[in-house]
Amino acid sequence: MDLHDIKLGLEQFVEKYDSQTHIGSYKVISRESLYNLRKEKKTITRANVLWKMAEYVVATYDTSSSNINDYINEWKRVASSANNQYLLLEVNQSQWEMYDAQGQKLGGEREIIEFFSKMKADSSYPLQQIFYGAPGTGKSYEINERTKGKDVIRTTFHPDSDYSTFVGCYKPKMGDSKPLYGFDSKGNTVTAMDSKGEVVEEQKIKYKFVKQAFLKAYIEAWKKMGSHTLSTRNISFSVGTAKYTILSVDDKGLQQSKTDQINKNIVERVWKKLWESGGFVIPKGKMSGESVQQAISKWIYDKIKKDNFTEGWEKLTEQLKENEIEVSKDGTKSSKKYTLSKSQNNDSVLFSADSGNTKDRIQKCYEGYDEANGVEKGIIDILNNYGVENFDNAWKKLREEVGNSNLIGDTVAPQFLIIEEINRGNCAQIFGDLFQLLDRQDNGFSEYPIVADTDLQEAIAEELQDADIKVNWAVKNYKSCVDGVTLSDDIKAGRILLLPNNLFIWATMNTSDQSLFPMDSAFKRRWDWECIPIDYGNKKSETFTITINGKKYNWHAFLKVVNKRILAATGSDDKQMGNFFIKGDVDEKQFVNKVMFYLWNDVCKEEYDTNNNFFRYYKDSEKKEEQFTFNKLFKDGGGIDTVTLDKFMLYLKVDEEEAKMKKSESGVVVELPAPEVVPES
Repeated sequence: MDLHDIKLGLEQFVEKYDSQTHIGSYKVISRESLYNLRKEKKTITRANVLWKMAEYVVATYDTSSSNINDYINEWKRVASSANNQYLLLEVNQSQWEMYDAQGQKLGGEREIIEFFSKMKADSSYPLQQIFYGAPGTGKSYEINERTKGKDVIRTTFHPDSDYSTFVGCYKPKMGDSKPLYGFDSKGNTVTAMDSKGEVVEEQKIKYKFVKQAFLKAYIEAWKKMGSHTLSTRNISFSVGTAKYTILSVDDKGLQQSKTDQINKNIVERVWKKLWESGGFVIPKGKMSGESVQQAISKWIYDKIKKDNFTEGWEKLTEQLKENEIEVSKDGTKSSKKYTLSKSQNNDSVLFSADSGNTKDRIQKCYEGYDEANGVEKGIIDILNNYGVENFDNAWKKLREEVGNSNLIGDTVAPQFLIIEEINRGNCAQIFGDLFQLLDRQDNGFSEYPIVADTDLQEAIAEELQDADIKVNWAVKNYKSCVDGVTLSDDIKAGRILLLPNNLFIWATMNTSDQSLFPMDSAFKRRWDWECIPIDYGNKKSETFTITINGKKYNWHAFLKVVNKRILAATGSDDKQMGNFFIKGDVDEKQFVNKVMFYLWNDVCKEEYDTNNNFFRYYKDSEKKEEQFTFNKLFKDGGGIDTVTLDKFMLYLKVDEEEAKMKKSESGVVVELPAPEVVPES
């Protein structure tokens, strides 16, 4: 990871510092800007208000050979904990660590990547979008296709929907049964008994907060934010008892982690011998030994009672929680920090550390110019397995497989809340104060958090109290109502509501519906809108047929003609039918009860006795027109009047249109006939 990667990651969610920005900005400086060392080794503060006012300070590598702790100590002294400042320190060339304002290490490159990823909204999805169009255009289908494989919670609005059915409310629930008490003849309290002498019990009614679609999606989104891990693939190989995992690959080299183990029996055997020989001294400072294992064994034995090894080992493994130890081999000046943990069955202590190999060194070993050691052999075996011509191509394959080039761009898993038929409900009543949350910042989080009521607080806190949510950067200049509490704390406690940038709210809207509660412009402008048009070229729906009395009509041929009639009658395309208004082939009964009923009820009924009514057929061979009502489509004794339907199709010239559709398959361009102007009868 180089400076370009760091800046790329930061610029996804903050701005580069200028004279107008403070919180939500970053500043790049050299490490030497943190302090200056004079000849007498005294630390001098740099009163550089430019970088001291930035929220994220990126301190790049320079040639000074000072101890890393010197930088950290000076950072602790000058950083502003009130502003939750962060330091990204280049400890070696292209190797980074991250610290908070108290100088606490937050992690290395992997943790920095996680940090960047949690802050980035997935720009490939609109955060709030309404898919609108005529009935049957496939709005819900379109959403299903775009959210395939994603986590989706779906709800449908209707005229009776309100805040409680969208967010949640308390509902009664039958609780445990308890004995029923009464009084005897003397007025004493006694347990009620039935005629069989058995205790009479009654069930108590409890009230429990029941979460609905919005709150379920809200909680799931924040859980994903708290549990986010990178989806990149790590490649592992073994050398002896040690397991190596390649963490990242770039043009300069690769980073890997090594995990080895020290078995309980080996430690006991080795240390019994060393103790008896008098060669053991409890070490202080850096551990050293003939091997890394022996050096770590010294540290382990320091924790164990000499008179009872078994008891001491058990005590050690119980207390062992990610301890760090600095190790140097005998006869060398260099040292390395290892992280220690225990195996699952407590019979070994695991020790791990990160290390790197340069690309140049691996290439020399790969091409046979240098002899490879065990680790290098493992890497070369992986490169050889790609079966490519040269080293550069093999290295490219390794980099692609590890996925290092995409680490910065990784995002938190999205959570979708889908609202079907959003315009059928009273959105102002349903959303209530949640309306304010729909204003999103560029980073995808709500710009204006709102205070949650007590019921919501308890329900949210119960779910999120243990979530690892760290988003204090998400809202600029946020100040909690509780002293000493951060934005992340308030979210986990449910004190405030804030939409995270991985919560996507999508909805469908049928333009033909006469909504009881029109949306106001303030609500509308908080959504992106996408029209799902009628698709006459859809390969699936163009094969649908309408069967009437054994005769088949092409659905698209009928649809094109009748949609022109609808447009002429209503002056709008809102009432037109989409290509998926029917889901497949239909017979006359299905056609009448679904298609003809819609055309009559939504278009032609109000246009009866006008030129716009196209419920007509030719009465005789002279093509004298006659209107008909929906009831005319049914026989007196029951069943569908297919004769009237056939005449209706003939009037619309669907038969003729069907023939033209067949010709069009041979490359003939089809011009649809315009609807005739029918004189009023």
